[in-house]
Amino acid sequence: MQITQKDLDICFALAREVENIRERIERLRALLSGSGVIIRETPGSTDGPRDKMAEGVASLVDMERDARHRIEAYLDHAGMVEKAIDGLGDPGQRMVLRLRYMDGLVWEEVARKAHYSKRWCEAMAAKGLAELGIEK
Repeated sequence: MQITQKDLDICFALAREVENIRERIERLRALLSGSGVIIRETPGSTDGPRDKMAEGVASLVDMERDARHRIEAYLDHAGMVEKAIDGLGDPGQRMVLRLRYMDGLVWEEVARKAHYSKRWCEAMAAKGLAELGIEK
């Protein structure tokens, strides 16, 4: 299967988006679990009392819905990229490309997880990309 640099970039961006949404959901869950129901009058508002907990839960539901949509988009795109990476013969290349594009990690994180230098990881990625017919 032939992929392009754009396919890799989209996969990377979607992986980062999904991770960012997941982190925001976890922060909101922590805030909601640590608080009780708070009903207050909004200063200058004529709307009456507001239930901050209900508003937070509604925000959480919206964020989770958004996360599901982005995960679906990621999975659709990631399948194609994963299949191409699977075709590489070198396990180091596969590992580095997966960490970078499937997991959406920056090069420093790729190096840390791979237990190699950033330079080695970038070189392995370049070799893998060349083997896939993608020039950087």
